[in-house]
Amino acid sequence: MAGTDPERVIFFLVGDLLGGVCPGFEDFTRTCIEGGTRRLRLDLSDLRSLDLAGVNSLLTVHEQLTANGGRLFLTNASPDIVAMLRLFATALLAAQTSTMSGAGASRSTRRAAARSRRMVRQSLAG
Repeated sequence: MAGTDPERVIFFLVGDLLGGVCPGFEDFTRTCIEGGTRRLRLDLSDLRSLDLAGVNSLLTVHEQLTANGGRLFLTNASPDIVAMLRLFATALLAAQTSTMSGAGASRSTRRAAARSRRMVRQSLAG
Protein backbone atom coordinates (compact mmCIF):
# COMPACT_ATOMS: atom_id res chain seq x y z
CA MET A 1 0.00 0.00 0.00
CA ALA A 2 1.23 3.51 -0.76
CA GLY A 3 0.22 7.07 0.04
CA THR A 4 -1.00 8.93 3.10
CA ASP A 5 -4.49 10.04 2.04
CA PRO A 6 -6.98 7.57 3.57
CA GLU A 7 -9.57 8.44 0.89
CA ARG A 8 -7.16 7.46 -1.88
CA VAL A 9 -5.29 4.21 -1.49
CA ILE A 10 -2.92 2.56 -3.95
CA PHE A 11 -2.42 -1.16 -3.43
CA PHE A 12 0.06 -3.28 -5.39
CA LEU A 13 -1.12 -6.81 -6.11
CA VAL A 14 1.89 -9.12 -6.47
CA GLY A 15 1.84 -12.75 -7.52
CA ASP A 16 -1.52 -14.46 -7.83
CA LEU A 17 -5.05 -13.52 -6.77
CA LEU A 18 -6.46 -16.99 -6.27
CA GLY A 19 -9.14 -18.51 -4.06
CA GLY A 20 -6.80 -19.09 -1.13
CA VAL A 21 -5.75 -15.44 -0.77
CA CYS A 22 -9.06 -13.78 -1.63
CA PRO A 23 -10.54 -13.70 1.90
CA GLY A 24 -7.52 -11.79 3.21
CA PHE A 25 -7.63 -9.42 0.26
CA GLU A 26 -11.36 -8.79 0.77
CA ASP A 27 -10.86 -8.22 4.52
CA PHE A 28 -8.10 -5.70 3.83
CA THR A 29 -10.10 -3.77 1.24
CA ARG A 30 -13.22 -3.81 3.44
CA THR A 31 -11.17 -2.31 6.28
CA CYS A 32 -9.93 0.41 3.90
CA ILE A 33 -13.47 1.19 2.73
CA GLU A 34 -14.83 1.25 6.28
CA GLY A 35 -11.95 3.58 7.16
CA GLY A 36 -13.05 6.09 4.55
CA THR A 37 -11.27 5.02 1.36
CA ARG A 38 -13.29 6.16 -1.65
CA ARG A 39 -10.74 5.76 -4.42
CA LEU A 40 -8.90 2.44 -4.44
CA ARG A 41 -6.27 1.99 -7.12
CA LEU A 42 -5.00 -1.55 -7.58
CA ASP A 43 -1.72 -1.72 -9.46
CA LEU A 44 -1.73 -5.03 -11.33
CA SER A 45 1.71 -4.74 -12.95
CA ASP A 46 3.08 -7.64 -10.85
CA LEU A 47 -0.07 -9.77 -10.85
CA ARG A 48 0.77 -13.05 -12.61
CA SER A 49 -2.62 -14.74 -12.58
CA LEU A 50 -6.08 -14.78 -11.11
CA ASP A 51 -8.91 -17.24 -11.03
CA LEU A 52 -12.67 -16.97 -10.77
CA ALA A 53 -12.46 -16.41 -7.01
CA GLY A 54 -10.02 -13.54 -7.60
CA VAL A 55 -12.35 -11.87 -10.08
CA ASN A 56 -15.23 -12.38 -7.64
CA SER A 57 -13.16 -10.58 -4.99
CA LEU A 58 -12.55 -7.66 -7.36
CA LEU A 59 -16.28 -7.49 -8.13
CA THR A 60 -17.05 -7.51 -4.39
CA VAL A 61 -14.61 -4.66 -3.78
CA HIS A 62 -16.08 -2.74 -6.72
CA GLU A 63 -19.61 -3.15 -5.32
CA GLN A 64 -18.54 -2.11 -1.80
CA LEU A 65 -16.81 1.02 -3.10
CA THR A 66 -19.72 1.94 -5.38
CA ALA A 67 -22.20 1.52 -2.53
CA ASN A 68 -20.11 3.99 -0.49
CA GLY A 69 -19.74 6.54 -3.28
CA GLY A 70 -16.29 5.35 -4.25
CA ARG A 71 -14.54 3.95 -7.27
CA LEU A 72 -12.15 1.11 -8.05
CA PHE A 73 -9.29 1.64 -10.51
CA LEU A 74 -7.30 -1.25 -11.99
CA THR A 75 -4.01 -0.07 -13.46
CA ASN A 76 -1.04 -1.53 -15.32
CA ALA A 77 -2.71 -4.85 -16.08
CA SER A 78 -0.98 -7.07 -18.62
CA PRO A 79 -2.97 -8.03 -21.73
CA ASP A 80 -3.37 -11.56 -20.32
CA ILE A 81 -4.82 -10.26 -17.04
CA VAL A 82 -7.19 -7.93 -18.94
CA ALA A 83 -8.40 -10.87 -21.03
CA MET A 84 -8.92 -13.01 -17.90
CA LEU A 85 -10.81 -10.18 -16.18
CA ARG A 86 -13.16 -9.76 -19.11
CA LEU A 87 -13.75 -13.48 -19.54
CA PHE A 88 -14.14 -14.41 -15.88
CA ALA A 89 -16.18 -11.37 -14.85
CA THR A 90 -18.81 -12.05 -17.49
CA ALA A 91 -18.85 -15.79 -16.75
CA LEU A 92 -19.07 -15.25 -13.00
CA LEU A 93 -22.09 -12.98 -13.06
CA ALA A 94 -23.79 -15.08 -15.70
CA ALA A 95 -23.33 -18.17 -13.51
CA GLN A 96 -24.63 -16.35 -10.42
CA THR A 97 -27.84 -15.38 -12.18
CA SER A 98 -28.37 -18.57 -14.22
CA THR A 99 -29.92 -20.33 -11.24
CA MET A 100 -32.90 -17.95 -11.37
CA SER A 101 -36.09 -19.46 -12.72
CA GLY A 102 -38.74 -18.08 -15.01
CA ALA A 103 -38.73 -15.88 -18.07
CA GLY A 104 -36.68 -13.13 -16.45
CA ALA A 105 -33.60 -15.32 -16.05
CA SER A 106 -32.01 -14.62 -19.41
CA ARG A 107 -32.67 -10.88 -19.13
CA SER A 108 -31.18 -10.92 -15.62
CA THR A 109 -28.17 -12.80 -16.93
CA ARG A 110 -27.67 -10.26 -19.70
CA ARG A 111 -27.96 -7.38 -17.22
CA ALA A 112 -25.51 -9.02 -14.82
CA ALA A 113 -23.03 -9.67 -17.63
CA ALA A 114 -23.40 -6.04 -18.77
CA ARG A 115 -22.75 -4.80 -15.20
CA SER A 116 -19.68 -6.99 -15.02
CA ARG A 117 -18.32 -5.76 -18.35
CA ARG A 118 -19.01 -2.16 -17.28
CA MET A 119 -17.12 -2.69 -14.02
CA VAL A 120 -14.10 -4.07 -15.85
CA ARG A 121 -14.20 -1.34 -18.51
CA GLN A 122 -14.63 1.50 -15.99
CA SER A 123 -12.02 0.16 -13.60
CA LEU A 124 -9.44 -0.36 -16.33
CA ALA A 125 -10.13 3.07 -17.84
CA GLY A 126 -9.10 4.88 -14.62
